[in-house]
Amino acid sequence: MQTQPDFVKPSSKILRVPFVPSSENSINTMLEIANLKPGEKMADLGSGDGRVILAFAENGAIAYGYEIDGALVIKAETRIYDEGLDQRAFIHWADYWEEDLSEYDIVTIFGISYIMEELGEKLKKELKPGAKVISNVFTFPNWKPKQIINNIHLYIVP
Repeated sequence: MQTQPDFVKPSSKILRVPFVPSSENSINTMLEIANLKPGEKMADLGSGDGRVILAFAENGAIAYGYEIDGALVIKAETRIYDEGLDQRAFIHWADYWEEDLSEYDIVTIFGISYIMEELGEKLKKELKPGAKVISNVFTFPNWKPKQIINNIHLYIVP
């Protein structure tokens, strides 16, 4: 049996979630529920075309996106530069499962049900107490939300 060389072997979690963009209404609710303070660092996991990080950057955050799809990374980079937010918004072509997220005050995710339990474990392990986790639609099965508005869930890391 032939195996692929390591350099083309995908992460076990890559491409487990399809790209579905967050609506403008959802993003506005995320901003509202985040109670964003200027200069807070946020990360959007599976950031797609960058619309969430752009909105957070426009509202005072230092915003980072993690996206595995190279075409979406290019689209997000283009949007960041076109909107003049290249000093506040950054996109990483990376698998967020492989990243250390401990530096972030806020993490946003529009995941899918079958990743949420494992992602919750990763976030509890890495984020500092008091960090905010905002999930669009999908919930963490072992977490209790602090607030829910329009199917956007705010969690506070204990």
